[in-house]
Amino acid sequence: MNPKDLEDIRELLRGLEFNLNRMLQADYASYGITLLQGRLLSAVKLEGDMPIGRLADLMNMTPSNVSIICKRLEKMEYLSRSRCAQDARVVRVSLTEKGANILKNIHLSQKKRFESTGYATQKENLEIIKNGLIRLNQMFEDTVEQKIQEEKYD
Repeated sequence: MNPKDLEDIRELLRGLEFNLNRMLQADYASYGITLLQGRLLSAVKLEGDMPIGRLADLMNMTPSNVSIICKRLEKMEYLSRSRCAQDARVVRVSLTEKGANILKNIHLSQKKRFESTGYATQKENLEIIKNGLIRLNQMFEDTVEQKIQEEKYD
């Protein structure tokens, strides 16, 4: 891959992230949560209950920052936190029914919006996009793994 191709991909990803964030931020705001809080809730929904340290890794954040966000979401009754019985230092988070319902409502709202624009009916195009993103993600994973292997032998 030449540097221009990589720069084009970076620029497309920046635009994609910007537009995705704008869409999500508007949806989350209607429930009184920030983009970051919404992403955290979505991560818990996808992965299931987990220790804050694992969630911090998934979010690429420090555990203390994730803990602060989780406390706020717990006050809003979107998340619950509990200490691990085996090790009281470990705090686990899980999505509450209220949190799960909010994410479900947001998903339905987004689905309606996509359907109204006609994108949802373009199944063939969506499959092409999905497969392309899977391949791009695999390429990035391979690149990271190669870098890790190189560092082991340096």
